Amino acid sequence: MAANTVARTEAETEPDTSIAILLFTRNRLPYYLDALTQAGVSVRVKEGIKIAEYQEIKSLRQIAVALCRPHDDMAWAALLRSPWLWMGADVLLEVGRESPVDWRSKIVDAAQSHPEINRLLDAVRSARRRIGRDPLWKVTSSVWMELDGPEKVAACFGTGGVENCRRFLEILESVEQGMPEETLAKLDIALERLYAPDRPQSAKCRVDLMTVHAAKGLEFDIVFLPFLDWRPLARAGPSPPYLLERLPDKDRHPLIGMGPDRRSAEPEPAYRLLKELQEKREIGEAKRLFYVGMTRAKRRIFMSGIVQLTGERIVAQKR
Repeated sequence: MAANTVARTEAETEPDTSIAILLFTRNRLPYYLDALTQAGVSVRVKEGIKIAEYQEIKSLRQIAVALCRPHDDMAWAALLRSPWLWMGADVLLEVGRESPVDWRSKIVDAAQSHPEINRLLDAVRSARRRIGRDPLWKVTSSVWMELDGPEKVAACFGTGGVENCRRFLEILESVEQGMPEETLAKLDIALERLYAPDRPQSAKCRVDLMTVHAAKGLEFDIVFLPFLDWRPLARAGPSPPYLLERLPDKDRHPLIGMGPDRRSAEPEPAYRLLKELQEKREIGEAKRLFYVGMTRAKRRIFMSGIVQLTGERIVAQKR
């Protein structure tokens, strides 16, 4: 789906024309939202986006992690690419090649050739002395403010980004446990359950962005159905070591199939059967989702996806 096509369609249609962009999976939502924002399309997001998925929230959380876990390499590396200290990829590679093993020491050494890093180090060192005595939200907020966090976030993500950061600090305050590690654990649980609220200006938007599931029972004048190259059976990582199927009769034992072991490269016949049943079920669900998405449009529908051109033939990706 080209975000510019959505923008052009919105401009060419009447103000009362309803437009919806329907997605098969939620994990693509942030990418489409970014593309639409860059194209100048204001959208209303149903179900919202998890607050933890916003880049400004990820960066602010890494401040809290670095304060609590000074040897967390990921947190320290992430701080170099945060809005308040945006170092180029070349600098990140240079720091990674420094001789110390841990990233905090790498960054300390790198500050000799990149003095702008010293401001980050000074802020974190000062805040580290207060960890365990002051609430984690207050210490994290002080570092953020000392690094001109609000101004830097506003420049990168707008006023909405600043509001997200302030909400993050409110959440961090609400889960305070008195022990930094326990507070972090509670914070991560809270962030997984919270969605960013709609921006006030979204109430006037006529372009809705949502999953196909959320669109059940709704209709729109124009529907965009992108990502038709979605592969419902594509999975990352190895196959599960076993598959389990509960039979309709509750008095019967479930059917279990064991996958291949080290001695044999072949799984049990029951495993192959259960895998085939599982795949057929998932393909059937994908077809139902496609039908729901197609039937939400009252006047026009735009469908898009990535295909391969073989001579004069269009070949879709395998499932």
